[in-house]
Amino acid sequence: MLLVEVTNRNEGILNIPNSVNQTFCVGALLVIDPVLGPNNSVQFTAPQNDIRYSWSTLEYHPLPLEPDGDSLSFDLVTPNGMGCGDIPGYLEPEDIVWSASNWNAVDVDDGTYRWYFPQLLGEYVIAIRAREWRNGTLIGEVTRDMSICYGALFWVSGQGEQEVPETFQAYPSTEAGMFRILSASSITLHVNDALGRIVEERRLVQGEQLLDMRGRAPGSYTLVAMGADGRRSAQRVVVP
Repeated sequence: MLLVEVTNRNEGILNIPNSVNQTFCVGALLVIDPVLGPNNSVQFTAPQNDIRYSWSTLEYHPLPLEPDGDSLSFDLVTPNGMGCGDIPGYLEPEDIVWSASNWNAVDVDDGTYRWYFPQLLGEYVIAIRAREWRNGTLIGEVTRDMSICYGALFWVSGQGEQEVPETFQAYPSTEAGMFRILSASSITLHVNDALGRIVEERRLVQGEQLLDMRGRAPGSYTLVAMGADGRRSAQRVVVP
């Protein structure tokens, strides 16, 4: 087994506590067996940012390539951190905000990752493991540790889906922890922390206002705005 540990991960990853201080460790297993014959590792040929949407489902297909024609199986595993062990407190994306329709899985046959009805916008990390089998024997495996950035591409309204126009924009002010909110109409603004909890709710009128977050703990927050017509959009900000 070959393992490589690298520092550091991005700040503000929603399903990894204190992510900026976590390393990531990836590995590959290649079995050399004279009876089974030569073996090449499986390759993920799709780039990690090749995320697609099918209605309310986020999809990623790693497009695995197996040069030897061996059988492949796939599963989701816990990403590795310091010392190449499991990351303490890691949660799957579906566990950040509970919903009966919100769940994720990997197709065991082709490795396609699907996240149904994702709830909270932001950056997440998953790990997809591909295993190679020959004559019923495990002869290799490769794990892809990857980020998923779920953005405000659309919002489900019940009957159908449409692109959501930007209802607001947030910009850092000249003072740390202060943000300028430019709203095209009256909105209800929720401030969500990294765990998806609403820590503040404000009603804002059309125009420019200041959002004071100087008293908040440093870290990543998601601003979710809802207009009078029920449409929503979101933007992430970082409190230093």
